[in-house]
Amino acid sequence: MKRWPYLALFFANAVVAALLATYGQDLLELSPAIGRCDLHANAHCLGQQTIYRASATISAFFLLLMLLSALYERRAFRSRLVLGCQLPMYLGALTGAFFLPNEVFDAYAYLAAVLSGIFILMQIVILLDCVYHVRDSLLDRLQDPKAPRSCLWPCVYLGLSLTGLGLAALGLVVLFYYYAASPLGLGFLIVTCVSILVVVPLSVADRVGAGLLPPAAIALYLVYLLWQALLMLPDFEPAFLQGESRASSISIPSTIIAALTVSYTGWRTSCAASSLFRLELPEAQTETALDAEAGRNVVDIEPQIVAPSWQFHCILLFSGLYMAMALTNWGVGAGKSDTQRVSMWVQIASQWATTLLFTWTLIAPVVLPDRDFS
Repeated sequence: MKRWPYLALFFANAVVAALLATYGQDLLELSPAIGRCDLHANAHCLGQQTIYRASATISAFFLLLMLLSALYERRAFRSRLVLGCQLPMYLGALTGAFFLPNEVFDAYAYLAAVLSGIFILMQIVILLDCVYHVRDSLLDRLQDPKAPRSCLWPCVYLGLSLTGLGLAALGLVVLFYYYAASPLGLGFLIVTCVSILVVVPLSVADRVGAGLLPPAAIALYLVYLLWQALLMLPDFEPAFLQGESRASSISIPSTIIAALTVSYTGWRTSCAASSLFRLELPEAQTETALDAEAGRNVVDIEPQIVAPSWQFHCILLFSGLYMAMALTNWGVGAGKSDTQRVSMWVQIASQWATTLLFTWTLIAPVVLPDRDFS
């Protein structure tokens, strides 16, 4: 099964929904259901309802595909007819969603808020996997004995590491300048600085030997999560945000991060080593001993692990649920302050979880030397 069309559909769904919610207010007011939004009670109702509909549609679409794929792989369903109807099914469901009452998607928003926690954990694990994958790829090129000696790859490795650390340091300086006046914001800034000062020396320590690139990438991501959290500080507005919408400052980066993350997640599930689920191992295709005795060439083909299609669609299902939260800043609270507080703590909790998981990946081989972490 080719998976890139599904990834492209998810990416397009997220980006178009965010752009329509941000710049298509006049068009959304023409919708029979969304046009009934009470903008006095919730100024972001039009955009939120649009994103909820796009999220619910893409989630239901991948839920259906997950169920059909599971049945097909068990030989309980023939999917040839469904394969040609997938895009019309999605477009029809998306169109129909704009005629359903807003109360349906208000309830869906609470469901998405609960289930999005699964994707947040998935996103952190995939980020760590991506960082180590890039590091290993660069180190393989550096240590390849057959490759000609060149300064290119050492410069690339060092350049990426120093760039990540430099951008993280610059981001912290800017955030200190604008948010140090807030006691809560200052506390978050101090915790982030301490976290970075701990993981960077730990990563380059001799007993750990993880290198400089992984902590540089993680430090940059920690600063990004801190920025998202500080944007949602309740009862505090920095100078550069006065008179502007907080949501507009964060929606586009969240869209790109979420869409790119799920694209990488879907790609990694088709590989052997780093899937999020327990994958099935096909039988090895090897020649028998009789063939060897007969003088034939015996070639051992290493079996490949391939993620079943239903697991791939399951990941996209949870990604679609998370999309509803990422693009509305977890906008399910009763009031503006409640919404900002929920979003702030979600981002900070994600940052702390990232720090803990990354620290564990560094110390686990030292604490448990008998385990194979390669």
